[in-house]
Amino acid sequence: MKKSRRKFSSAFKAKVALEAIKDQLTLQEIASKFDIHPSQISTWKREFIDNSSKTFDSKTKTDGYFGVTVPPISVKWCHFERYCNYS
Repeated sequence: MKKSRRKFSSAFKAKVALEAIKDQLTLQEIASKFDIHPSQISTWKREFIDNSSKTFDSKTKTDGYFGVTVPPISVKWCHFERYCNYS
């Protein structure tokens, strides 16, 4: 019987990557703690570090609920919404 492939959430990957960045435990200890392969931890750690600069990117914002990238709203649109609210 074929074993199904496990899927990990983004929150779990971030938790494991942060644990690896702390350097309090070895990769093997973290791997046994979370029941994953050490090379997977290294991959997630590298991806976490490479993409961490996107957190401070001022051109777009990410909605925390759905992970949707939202373009910045112009000042004119904010004034329009304030004075012409149709709801």
